[in-house]
Amino acid sequence: MSDSSGHGSAEVVLDVRNMEMSVGGTTILIDVSFQLERGRTISVVGPSGSGKSTLLRCLNRLERISSGSVLLGGVHTDALPAPALRSRIGLVSQKFALFGHLDALANVTLGLRRTRHLSKPAADEQAREWLNRVGLAGLEKRRPHELSGGQQQRVAIARAAALEPDVLLLDEVTSALDPELVEEVENVVLGLARSGTSLVVVTHEIPFAAKVADIMLMMEAGQVVETGPPQDVLASSRPRSQRFFARHLRGWGDSITSVGSAG
Repeated sequence: MSDSSGHGSAEVVLDVRNMEMSVGGTTILIDVSFQLERGRTISVVGPSGSGKSTLLRCLNRLERISSGSVLLGGVHTDALPAPALRSRIGLVSQKFALFGHLDALANVTLGLRRTRHLSKPAADEQAREWLNRVGLAGLEKRRPHELSGGQQQRVAIARAAALEPDVLLLDEVTSALDPELVEEVENVVLGLARSGTSLVVVTHEIPFAAKVADIMLMMEAGQVVETGPPQDVLASSRPRSQRFFARHLRGWGDSITSVGSAG
Protein backbone atom coordinates (compact mmCIF):
# COMPACT_ATOMS: atom_id res chain seq x y z
CA MET A 1 0.00 0.00 0.00
CA SER A 2 2.79 2.40 0.86
CA ASP A 3 5.32 3.90 -1.48
CA SER A 4 8.10 1.77 -0.01
CA SER A 5 9.80 -0.25 -2.67
CA GLY A 6 10.02 -3.39 -0.62
CA HIS A 7 13.36 -4.30 -2.20
CA GLY A 8 15.99 -5.95 -0.03
CA SER A 9 15.56 -6.49 3.69
CA ALA A 10 12.89 -4.12 5.03
CA GLU A 11 13.30 -2.68 8.51
CA VAL A 12 11.00 -4.22 11.11
CA VAL A 13 9.72 -1.38 13.27
CA LEU A 14 7.34 -3.42 15.44
CA ASP A 15 7.94 -7.06 16.37
CA VAL A 16 5.29 -8.84 18.44
CA ARG A 17 6.35 -12.24 19.76
CA ASN A 18 4.02 -14.79 21.37
CA MET A 19 2.03 -12.11 23.17
CA GLU A 20 -0.56 -13.29 25.66
CA MET A 21 -2.83 -11.28 27.92
CA SER A 22 -5.16 -12.45 30.70
CA VAL A 23 -7.46 -10.64 33.11
CA GLY A 24 -8.79 -12.32 36.23
CA GLY A 25 -8.11 -15.78 34.90
CA THR A 26 -9.75 -15.02 31.54
CA THR A 27 -7.40 -15.20 28.56
CA ILE A 28 -7.94 -12.32 26.14
CA LEU A 29 -4.99 -12.73 23.75
CA ILE A 30 -3.38 -16.06 22.86
CA ASP A 31 0.09 -16.41 21.31
CA VAL A 32 -0.17 -13.35 19.04
CA SER A 33 2.86 -12.81 16.80
CA PHE A 34 3.43 -10.51 13.83
CA GLN A 35 5.91 -8.02 12.39
CA LEU A 36 5.26 -4.57 10.98
CA GLU A 37 7.80 -3.22 8.50
CA ARG A 38 8.51 0.50 8.48
CA GLY A 39 6.23 2.39 6.12
CA ARG A 40 3.75 -0.49 5.89
CA THR A 41 0.18 -0.95 7.11
CA ILE A 42 -1.38 -3.88 8.92
CA SER A 43 -5.17 -4.05 9.21
CA VAL A 44 -6.73 -6.11 11.98
CA VAL A 45 -10.23 -7.48 11.46
CA GLY A 46 -12.47 -10.02 13.14
CA PRO A 47 -15.68 -10.46 15.12
CA SER A 48 -16.54 -8.21 18.05
CA GLY A 49 -14.84 -9.44 21.21
CA SER A 50 -12.00 -11.13 19.35
CA GLY A 51 -9.34 -9.02 21.09
CA LYS A 52 -8.57 -6.44 18.39
CA SER A 53 -8.76 -3.32 20.58
CA THR A 54 -7.04 -5.07 23.47
CA LEU A 55 -4.19 -5.90 21.11
CA LEU A 56 -3.66 -2.22 20.33
CA ARG A 57 -3.82 -1.23 24.00
CA CYS A 58 -1.18 -3.84 24.79
CA LEU A 59 1.11 -2.52 22.07
CA ASN A 60 1.51 0.86 23.77
CA ARG A 61 1.18 -0.60 27.28
CA LEU A 62 -2.19 0.80 28.25
CA GLU A 63 -2.78 -2.87 29.11
CA ARG A 64 -0.10 -5.16 30.48
CA ILE A 65 0.67 -8.41 28.70
CA SER A 66 0.97 -11.65 30.65
CA SER A 67 3.75 -13.13 28.55
CA GLY A 68 5.60 -12.66 25.29
CA SER A 69 7.25 -9.47 24.12
CA VAL A 70 6.79 -6.34 22.03
CA LEU A 71 9.90 -4.87 20.40
CA LEU A 72 10.00 -1.37 18.94
CA GLY A 73 12.96 -0.92 16.64
CA GLY A 74 14.53 -3.96 18.27
CA VAL A 75 14.11 -2.61 21.83
CA HIS A 76 11.75 -4.27 24.31
CA THR A 77 8.99 -1.78 25.06
CA ASP A 78 9.14 -2.74 28.75
CA ALA A 79 12.50 -0.96 28.82
CA LEU A 80 10.94 2.35 27.76
CA PRO A 81 9.27 4.82 30.17
CA ALA A 82 5.53 5.04 29.49
CA PRO A 83 5.56 8.65 28.19
CA ALA A 84 8.41 7.88 25.78
CA LEU A 85 6.71 4.70 24.59
CA ARG A 86 3.36 6.38 23.97
CA SER A 87 4.97 9.17 21.99
CA ARG A 88 6.60 6.53 19.79
CA ILE A 89 3.54 4.29 19.50
CA GLY A 90 0.61 6.65 19.08
CA LEU A 91 -3.00 5.57 19.56
CA VAL A 92 -6.14 7.14 18.12
CA SER A 93 -9.43 5.72 19.37
CA GLN A 94 -13.04 6.11 18.27
CA LYS A 95 -13.75 8.48 21.17
CA PHE A 96 -11.70 11.45 19.85
CA ALA A 97 -10.60 12.44 23.42
CA LEU A 98 -10.09 16.09 22.48
CA PHE A 99 -9.83 18.80 25.12
CA GLY A 100 -13.13 20.66 24.88
CA HIS A 101 -11.77 23.98 26.17
CA LEU A 102 -9.00 24.07 23.54
CA ASP A 103 -9.36 24.86 19.86
CA ALA A 104 -8.18 22.45 17.16
CA LEU A 105 -4.74 24.07 16.89
CA ALA A 106 -4.14 23.95 20.65
CA ASN A 107 -5.27 20.32 20.82
CA VAL A 108 -2.52 19.44 18.35
CA THR A 109 0.20 21.73 19.76
CA LEU A 110 -0.23 20.51 23.34
CA GLY A 111 1.59 17.24 22.76
CA LEU A 112 4.21 18.88 20.57
CA ARG A 113 5.12 21.32 23.32
CA ARG A 114 4.95 18.86 26.23
CA THR A 115 6.43 15.78 24.55
CA ARG A 116 8.62 17.18 21.79
CA HIS A 117 9.41 20.37 23.76
CA LEU A 118 8.92 22.58 20.72
CA SER A 119 8.63 26.33 21.06
CA LYS A 120 5.13 27.77 20.58
CA PRO A 121 5.92 29.13 17.07
CA ALA A 122 7.45 25.82 15.99
CA ALA A 123 4.57 23.80 17.47
CA ASP A 124 1.99 26.08 15.85
CA GLU A 125 3.67 25.72 12.45
CA GLN A 126 3.82 21.93 12.68
CA ALA A 127 0.25 21.71 13.95
CA ARG A 128 -1.03 23.88 11.10
CA GLU A 129 0.77 21.67 8.59
CA TRP A 130 -0.92 18.56 10.00
CA LEU A 131 -4.36 20.15 10.21
CA ASN A 132 -3.92 21.11 6.57
CA ARG A 133 -2.91 17.54 5.70
CA VAL A 134 -6.13 16.19 7.23
CA GLY A 135 -8.23 18.77 5.40
CA LEU A 136 -8.89 21.19 8.25
CA ALA A 137 -7.10 24.32 7.05
CA GLY A 138 -9.08 27.35 8.20
CA LEU A 139 -10.67 25.54 11.13
CA GLU A 140 -7.71 25.83 13.50
CA LYS A 141 -9.53 28.09 15.96
CA ARG A 142 -12.69 26.03 16.25
CA ARG A 143 -13.32 24.13 19.46
CA PRO A 144 -14.48 20.51 19.36
CA HIS A 145 -18.17 21.39 19.83
CA GLU A 146 -17.95 23.56 16.71
CA LEU A 147 -16.69 20.66 14.58
CA SER A 148 -18.49 17.65 13.12
CA GLY A 149 -17.64 14.17 14.34
CA GLY A 150 -15.51 13.53 11.27
CA GLN A 151 -13.64 16.79 11.79
CA GLN A 152 -13.04 15.97 15.45
CA GLN A 153 -11.66 12.57 14.50
CA ARG A 154 -9.34 14.21 11.97
CA VAL A 155 -8.06 16.57 14.68
CA ALA A 156 -7.37 13.51 16.85
CA ILE A 157 -5.45 11.86 14.00
CA ALA A 158 -3.48 15.05 13.34
CA ARG A 159 -2.63 15.32 17.05
CA ALA A 160 -1.19 11.80 17.13
CA ALA A 161 0.52 11.95 13.73
CA ALA A 162 2.15 15.34 14.45
CA LEU A 163 4.29 13.66 17.10
CA GLU A 164 5.77 11.55 14.28
CA PRO A 165 5.52 8.24 16.14
CA ASP A 166 7.33 5.16 14.92
CA VAL A 167 3.96 3.42 14.74
CA LEU A 168 0.44 4.86 14.70
CA LEU A 169 -2.38 2.67 16.02
CA LEU A 170 -5.91 3.44 14.82
CA ASP A 171 -8.72 1.77 16.77
CA GLU A 172 -12.08 1.75 14.95
CA VAL A 173 -11.66 5.44 14.10
CA THR A 174 -14.81 5.48 11.95
CA SER A 175 -17.17 3.42 14.11
CA ALA A 176 -18.57 6.39 16.07
CA LEU A 177 -19.24 8.45 12.95
CA ASP A 178 -22.35 8.94 10.90
CA PRO A 179 -22.09 6.99 7.62
CA GLU A 180 -21.64 10.13 5.51
CA LEU A 181 -18.58 11.11 7.58
CA VAL A 182 -16.79 7.76 7.37
CA GLU A 183 -15.25 8.33 3.94
CA GLU A 184 -13.54 11.59 4.90
CA VAL A 185 -11.70 9.90 7.79
CA GLU A 186 -10.87 6.83 5.71
CA ASN A 187 -9.31 9.12 3.09
CA VAL A 188 -7.08 10.66 5.76
CA VAL A 189 -5.90 7.20 6.83
CA LEU A 190 -5.25 6.22 3.20
CA GLY A 191 -3.17 9.39 2.85
CA LEU A 192 -1.09 8.46 5.88
CA ALA A 193 -0.50 4.97 4.51
CA ARG A 194 0.53 6.29 1.11
CA SER A 195 2.94 8.76 2.71
CA GLY A 196 4.80 5.95 4.46
CA THR A 197 3.43 6.15 8.01
CA SER A 198 3.68 2.78 9.78
CA LEU A 199 0.12 1.89 10.76
CA VAL A 200 -1.84 -0.78 12.60
CA VAL A 201 -5.51 -0.25 11.78
CA VAL A 202 -8.34 -2.01 13.60
CA THR A 203 -11.57 -1.64 11.65
CA HIS A 204 -14.89 -3.35 11.05
CA GLU A 205 -15.00 -1.86 7.52
CA ILE A 206 -13.61 -4.85 5.61
CA PRO A 207 -13.36 -3.19 2.16
CA PHE A 208 -11.42 -0.32 3.75
CA ALA A 209 -9.22 -2.77 5.70
CA ALA A 210 -8.35 -4.49 2.43
CA LYS A 211 -7.71 -1.24 0.58
CA VAL A 212 -5.43 0.35 3.16
CA ALA A 213 -3.33 -2.66 4.20
CA ASP A 214 -0.24 -4.42 3.01
CA ILE A 215 -0.99 -7.26 5.44
CA MET A 216 -4.32 -8.25 6.97
CA LEU A 217 -4.68 -10.09 10.27
CA MET A 218 -7.94 -11.77 11.16
CA MET A 219 -8.52 -12.40 14.85
CA GLU A 220 -10.94 -14.77 16.49
CA ALA A 221 -11.24 -15.56 20.21
CA GLY A 222 -7.98 -13.77 20.97
CA GLN A 223 -5.93 -15.53 18.32
CA VAL A 224 -4.63 -14.59 14.87
CA VAL A 225 -6.33 -17.13 12.63
CA GLU A 226 -5.50 -15.63 9.23
CA THR A 227 -2.59 -13.49 8.07
CA GLY A 228 -1.28 -12.42 4.69
CA PRO A 229 -1.94 -9.99 1.83
CA PRO A 230 -5.58 -8.84 1.98
CA GLN A 231 -6.61 -10.61 -1.22
CA ASP A 232 -5.26 -13.91 0.17
CA VAL A 233 -7.00 -13.54 3.53
CA LEU A 234 -10.29 -12.62 1.86
CA ALA A 235 -10.00 -15.73 -0.33
CA SER A 236 -9.45 -18.02 2.67
CA SER A 237 -10.93 -21.50 2.43
CA ARG A 238 -11.48 -21.60 6.19
CA PRO A 239 -15.26 -21.95 6.66
CA ARG A 240 -15.56 -19.55 9.62
CA SER A 241 -13.53 -16.92 7.79
CA GLN A 242 -15.67 -17.35 4.69
CA ARG A 243 -18.84 -16.80 6.75
CA PHE A 244 -17.39 -13.72 8.44
CA PHE A 245 -16.33 -12.05 5.20
CA ALA A 246 -19.56 -13.00 3.44
CA ARG A 247 -21.54 -11.13 6.11
CA HIS A 248 -19.36 -8.01 5.81
CA LEU A 249 -18.94 -7.90 2.04
CA ARG A 250 -22.51 -8.18 0.82
CA GLY A 251 -22.98 -5.87 -2.14
CA TRP A 252 -19.28 -5.68 -3.01
CA GLY A 253 -19.27 -8.60 -5.45
CA ASP A 254 -16.02 -9.58 -7.14
CA SER A 255 -14.57 -6.07 -6.87
CA ILE A 256 -13.19 -6.84 -3.42
CA THR A 257 -10.69 -9.33 -4.82
CA SER A 258 -8.60 -6.53 -6.31
CA VAL A 259 -9.04 -3.89 -3.64
CA GLY A 260 -6.20 -5.14 -1.48
CA SER A 261 -3.66 -4.34 -4.17
CA ALA A 262 -4.97 -0.84 -4.89
CA GLY A 263 -2.26 1.78 -5.17
